[in-house]
Amino acid sequence: MQDFLGNLFRGILFITLTIAGLVLTFFFIAFAVVVLGVLYIVSLVRGKKFSASDYWQQTRQRAQQTQSQFNGRFKQPSYSRRKPEDVTDVEIREIK
Repeated sequence: MQDFLGNLFRGILFITLTIAGLVLTFFFIAFAVVVLGVLYIVSLVRGKKFSASDYWQQTRQRAQQTQSQFNGRFKQPSYSRRKPEDVTDVEIREIK
């Protein structure tokens, strides 16, 4: 009987957590749809066209600019004494 009650409580807990996860998932999806709707309405008021792909493309471009600026600021110095044009590839062969 004790085993039955433990399994019953465990099953109820599992189902409760599963339903809570589904509710949260639907909440986040609905929230994302509302945010996209607000962005669309704001773009209509401003007189600009809006599409999700354009928004993501602009976001990607800003991220790439930020990345290139970061790389430019923190570029590691080259400790080589030779210019990159003067360095040639060398083939290494193993001698047995």
